[in-house]
Amino acid sequence: MAGTAAGGSESVHLTSFPEANAALIDKTLSSTLKAVRDVVSLGLQVRTQGKLKVRQPLSVAKVILADTQLADRLAPYVDMMKDELNVLAVEIVTKGADEYVTYRVKPNFRTLGQKGMGAQAQQLKKFMAGMSAVDAQQLVADVLANGKATVDLIEIEQADLEVAFDAKEGYAAAGERIGVVVLDTRLNDELRDLGYLRELLNRVQTARKEMGLDFVDRIHVRVAGSDRAMRIATAHGRIRADARGRRRGRQGATLDHEVLVPRVMLRA
Repeated sequence: MAGTAAGGSESVHLTSFPEANAALIDKTLSSTLKAVRDVVSLGLQVRTQGKLKVRQPLSVAKVILADTQLADRLAPYVDMMKDELNVLAVEIVTKGADEYVTYRVKPNFRTLGQKGMGAQAQQLKKFMAGMSAVDAQQLVADVLANGKATVDLIEIEQADLEVAFDAKEGYAAAGERIGVVVLDTRLNDELRDLGYLRELLNRVQTARKEMGLDFVDRIHVRVAGSDRAMRIATAHGRIRADARGRRRGRQGATLDHEVLVPRVMLRA
């Protein structure tokens, strides 16, 4: 559009992009959101490594931060992390990883060799093999927080240290510079039911997509299946909210969708 404002350009498409004002960049906010992304990425890595389905809710993710000053800054984003990781709770803590995991450390011979530190690598191997679990944990914390550490009078960088986590029974964990994310992998009946509900909703949404329905289109849902399927479907209002349907009861009742377990039948 042209001529809509005094002194305006002939067309917005013929103007240059404005220059960014670096003074307007909130560096604290940017670093905080990067930390949030790092935590979520690490949590999803734990799920992948542990072969934990993303649609299966878990009870809690414990975020053990290497930088304790991040705790207060991450607190407002707990709900966001809960949704991304599909957990019922996120607990941000600054210590206590030894309650859930034990550390094993050894030198990275490849990176140290590239630096001409082959002899030091052998020295580090012997020294690290004798480290206690507490000392190994402290070394990992130092390297994650600072990107480097001194071991037996030898300075190493994060890439020079190979870290393995042995999660204790019922937990899975992974760590990066941001810290350690521990997922409680134990499932109770409530979590299993929520996972079943997620699978049910996925089938409904897939059926909607296959039918070419628009997001605003309402549908009738009818659930037919085992007693468990009926109990889960009627106990939660998410089928109506997430699948754009109106709720019904057992066969013959009137919903705005039709969900058949293990198949899904929809009526627009």
